[in-house]
Amino acid sequence: MKLFHCSNCDNPLYFENTRCLACNSEVGFHTRHLAIITLRRTDDNEIFLSDDFPEEKLRFCSNQQTVGCNWLVNAGNGDGFCVSCKLNKTIPNLSEPDNITRWQHLEAAKKRLIYSLMKLKLPFRGDTRSQDRGLQFEFLSSDLAGRPVMTGHLDGLITINIEEADEIQRHLTRIRMKESYRTVLGHFRHETGHYYWNRLVRDFGILSSFRALFGNEEANYTDAIEKYYREGPSPGWKESFISEYACAHPWEDWAETFAHYLHVTDSLETAWSFGLQLTAEKSDQAGETTGDPYEEKDFRKMIAVWLPLSIAMNNMNRSMGHNDFYSFYLSARSLEKLSFVHQLCRQWKSQFS
Repeated sequence: MKLFHCSNCDNPLYFENTRCLACNSEVGFHTRHLAIITLRRTDDNEIFLSDDFPEEKLRFCSNQQTVGCNWLVNAGNGDGFCVSCKLNKTIPNLSEPDNITRWQHLEAAKKRLIYSLMKLKLPFRGDTRSQDRGLQFEFLSSDLAGRPVMTGHLDGLITINIEEADEIQRHLTRIRMKESYRTVLGHFRHETGHYYWNRLVRDFGILSSFRALFGNEEANYTDAIEKYYREGPSPGWKESFISEYACAHPWEDWAETFAHYLHVTDSLETAWSFGLQLTAEKSDQAGETTGDPYEEKDFRKMIAVWLPLSIAMNNMNRSMGHNDFYSFYLSARSLEKLSFVHQLCRQWKSQFS
């Protein structure tokens, strides 16, 4: 995620800011320009202008009061919802007080996902020509649904169990599932990966290339998942898969790889934005920042920066008594899969943007 600056006082602004903490100016996220911009109110208390884009009249998303959404919409926008909030099919039951806080956590993670998709120029809105409804999200609890809610994906609809937004419950689940990493943002990125298998692999007609790397997705999915939970990952999985769960089925391998591609790309943008790079003299993997990773064509340059940076960050976390920042081993095979995802994203961007 980029570091932004207040156009009034040049103070750093972060993605979730609604005000500049230095000069108290109101700020919001402009989705068309992918920037946090400084605002000034008009006589109409809900309408804003900005010196950055003086020709536009803006207002906050209709979900600002409920979940603190800081994304902006055109003042003439009909329903008043931003591009991210428009994707919500089902929101949590707000009669439960804790669900407001949970929804805030979910929306914060979802917005980081949508930011990445917009930077990569990947499609996520519905397309009537292809009868693709695009990405949609539903946030459910078992109590409201009357059944156990499983986080998952089906034809563009991503379901998130809102208990995942409860840090204690998520931590207990991570321990029970023996996972080294489990976050709300990770769920969004993984489940979205399933959607982009349809758009980038199936619809691009490159199944043979996919199968050469990930395996045949025609293998019975239900049987494969049941076998994984019954027997665990295959021996020596680290040499071929980015995580244990990626062993379960080629679709899960793809989704895990896609999620990790977003992890790496967005983390590298953060490092680039702050001017971070590894300078340890003894590191034979030291790389120099290549600029905005969302614009980088050569995946090898990204990895040359990522590997030493992630090692350094892991050791920084350990110095503070925390778990590793990035607790994954990237084998040659995993890097090949990540590069495959990178090339598909670049192809889409070049052909359809």
